[in-house]
Amino acid sequence: MCKKILIICPDLKLPGGIAGYYSSLKNHFSYGIEYFFIGARKRNESNFLKPFNLIRDVLFLFLHLLKSGKKYDLVCLNPSFIPFCIVREGMLLQVIKYFRIKVIVFFRGWSWDFSKIVEKRYFKLFFQTYNKTDSFIALSKEFKNQLRAWGFNQPVFLETTVVDKLLLNGYTIEDRMERIRSSSSSITILFLSRVEKEKGIIEAIDALNILIKSYPKIRMLVAGVGSYLSESIEHCKSLALEKNVNFLGWITGEQKSRVLADSDILLLPTYREGMPNCVLEAMAFGIPVVTRPIGGLKDFFVDGKFGFMTESTEPETIASLVDSIIVNRPLREYMSIQSFNYAHDHFFSGSVTRRLEIIYDKVQFGIRCSLGKI
Repeated sequence: MCKKILIICPDLKLPGGIAGYYSSLKNHFSYGIEYFFIGARKRNESNFLKPFNLIRDVLFLFLHLLKSGKKYDLVCLNPSFIPFCIVREGMLLQVIKYFRIKVIVFFRGWSWDFSKIVEKRYFKLFFQTYNKTDSFIALSKEFKNQLRAWGFNQPVFLETTVVDKLLLNGYTIEDRMERIRSSSSSITILFLSRVEKEKGIIEAIDALNILIKSYPKIRMLVAGVGSYLSESIEHCKSLALEKNVNFLGWITGEQKSRVLADSDILLLPTYREGMPNCVLEAMAFGIPVVTRPIGGLKDFFVDGKFGFMTESTEPETIASLVDSIIVNRPLREYMSIQSFNYAHDHFFSGSVTRRLEIIYDKVQFGIRCSLGKI
């Protein structure tokens, strides 16, 4: 069994999917887990600091591993497949392999546009760098298939993101059914994600603007921070939706639990994802989801069972799908029950940490096989 695992990730106190993922898992590991934090050290840190952070991260990791000797059995890197992360984690990978420690690269988000650029211009350097890893973890089959198409022969394990059971705070499916019975006209739409253009925030607001004609009391909660927050607020003002849209900022803990319990439909018309944690959390609260078939969602999400998926990014289409859940109470109840049960069976912290520790064992002992989970 692995004795010491070093996980390289953003500070667990900061917003973001990777930090939230490991924050949810940290009390469930049975192995000796240590964390080495990279990237920003505070919220909304300026992009001008990125080059300095990169130099600091590479140097500090080298010194950390030098000081620790070879006490780590395994190191796990957690990049998204976007330019800065691929460069940074590629440099960190070189440092780790200098000390001859086994490495897992856990790909989170994935930009297909950037992957095409890598193929055309930088593939040789990318392949030589990342082929030094001992194994990969991916959040979707399409990410795994791309790694195979590029010629990586290492084991590729499939995983999900996670729901912290403490988030539910005793919430039951009966609580969800009671809300469905009592909220016929005052529907609350939830957008729970970083507020970025590629997350579909503008499309979500435009869809709400269409729905408000049929449901004057409908409202949207936007929970998250990001680079497109100011533009989103201005867009709401331009549509005179200030009274219908409430920007909550980054939420966590009890506030997050209350927001999920008090929401009726999760709306995420995203353009780029690995495995969006907000979808899993919403399902755990029995909330039907309207989203797009992006990343790992395609591997488990059943259209018409957990909510609806659409290839379209047109607000009219998105609004129509939301409306079909609102007007059909039996369908909404069915989606809530199916989502609740599936999330509780697959996405809780304890189940995810057990699967991860199996992967850590396989990589440490060189067992070349993949582990599916969905």
